[in-house]
Amino acid sequence: MPSPPRCATVGFNQALYFAVGKGDPVARRQVVSQATCTDCHEKMMLHGGIRQNVEYCVVCHNPTVTDSGVRKANDTPESTNFKTLIHKIHTGSDLTTDSVIVHGASVNNYNDVGYVGDRRDCAACHLPAHPRQASSFRSEAEPRSNLEKADSASSQADAEP
Repeated sequence: MPSPPRCATVGFNQALYFAVGKGDPVARRQVVSQATCTDCHEKMMLHGGIRQNVEYCVVCHNPTVTDSGVRKANDTPESTNFKTLIHKIHTGSDLTTDSVIVHGASVNNYNDVGYVGDRRDCAACHLPAHPRQASSFRSEAEPRSNLEKADSASSQADAEP
């Protein structure tokens, strides 16, 4: 009988890393941290208070997921990819289109949500550890349309570990 995979765990709502094969477990790249989220949000308690770890969020909120399974027929689904979801929530009142996410019986419109800082300051939320990510940080203020183009252009990179 083979031995169980070696695992590494982190935080509450633990994210479990395991090796496929004989190697050691490798954690996913970190784009944001719990600390950067809690700089503004005292407690992160979503989905009824049971989801409290930003690293755990990306397990379900990944690039392949939308809310299409819970929408009415002929409704346009919204991406629930963590990157898209969080950027839209924090853009809120500055969005040029309606952002409505359906989760079960809950319908959530984030168009009136604001962000207290300057959304162009990527380092306020993002960690600079990943080279592709660090190279996309803006050192100067850019028009919002440029940021939306850059966000759209990098969406394929979300699927990479």
